[in-house]
Amino acid sequence: MNKKAMMAIGTLIIFIAIILISAIVAGFLIGTTGLLQQRSSLVAKETEERLTAGVEVLNFVAKADVENETINDYTILTRLKAGSDPLNIRYVSLVFTTENYSYPVSLQDNFYSTYGEVEFTDFTNGTNYSFLDLDSDGRDEFAYLDVRNYTVEYSNGSNATFNTTYLVLNFSDYGVYELEIGDLYNLSENNTKSLRFVDEKIELEDAVLGFVQIDSKADINYTIPLITITEFPEECNFDTLVSSNRFCYDVQLGNNNSVVEKGELFNLRFSLPELLSTDDNFELQIVPKTGAIERVKGVVPSVIVLKQIVLYP
Repeated sequence: MNKKAMMAIGTLIIFIAIILISAIVAGFLIGTTGLLQQRSSLVAKETEERLTAGVEVLNFVAKADVENETINDYTILTRLKAGSDPLNIRYVSLVFTTENYSYPVSLQDNFYSTYGEVEFTDFTNGTNYSFLDLDSDGRDEFAYLDVRNYTVEYSNGSNATFNTTYLVLNFSDYGVYELEIGDLYNLSENNTKSLRFVDEKIELEDAVLGFVQIDSKADINYTIPLITITEFPEECNFDTLVSSNRFCYDVQLGNNNSVVEKGELFNLRFSLPELLSTDDNFELQIVPKTGAIERVKGVVPSVIVLKQIVLYP
């Protein structure tokens, strides 16, 4: 009887050990499977981004010297590829390859770095803030919040006083620009007001001087956590390009910022040190920071009779 009991205990120990080993192996397999699934999902997402992200070329033209039958001064009309996330054109580079050379073309640094952008944190009523010289008169502008009270009279004879807050930008040449923010009175940590103004034009006398961006929650009386004011960039044309192998951009359709979004059209302009002639082969590559490279191959027409030549489509 004792011998049988000892055998039963030994069998039980072996059985428990098998269960424990199985549980450990199962846990390892489940963990490995989850890790592989995460990795495969990440690879699939990266692959999808490489295939869909980026811009596509709708039109590619160049200025022509009819007498000498050469071309230069290129303009590319682009938009987002179908299914692509928004793309910042500042992180895009171009490569233009001819039969003799390959030219890397990058965004003209000083074209978009010399125009200013200033961020105000905790923009508070009662303080004047000096910022950029938007109207190019040699003097900085200044900004402040203006809280204006108004009284509403009711039919029963009673009345109540309310207020509206305005962001005011004072220009020495153009006058005053005002943006209505709304009522910022009696705000606290538990009583906030969401403010969202995207690419709000600073426009005076039919001139766009810059843009206001506000995307934050005000939670203190008459205080806005973050206001961004951006100067309107210099016009993008071949005269403003300081050298070859640089490009500038302008927005043909959409918001006037550097982010290409769905439905927007961007022009990219650049010049090269080499003139192309009739029957020359070329390849243009638009290389985003992440995503697919857009390629356009072509040949300069055999006969040049117009001052603008369509290279694609």
